[in-house]
Amino acid sequence: MNELASAMSSLSVNNIDNIGTISSSQKGHPQLCLNGQYYRLADTNKRGECKWRSIKSTCKVRCTTYGEAIGETYNVTFNII
Repeated sequence: MNELASAMSSLSVNNIDNIGTISSSQKGHPQLCLNGQYYRLADTNKRGECKWRSIKSTCKVRCTTYGEAIGETYNVTFNII
């Protein structure tokens, strides 16, 4: 039982290798592609942190990268709401 509890506690979204690619939307804006899902840029700050939200209006998923250059790949951190 302790092994199962230990294995379950080590599972989290942050343990998954989340590498997203920035592409260009139809309107020329940067969009993040990760695991077949697309996110649009919601906000940036002076530290280079870029916040993304799902392009689906009913989806509440948000994530963060440290860059928004089209054609580049970045580590993605999911923000649990």
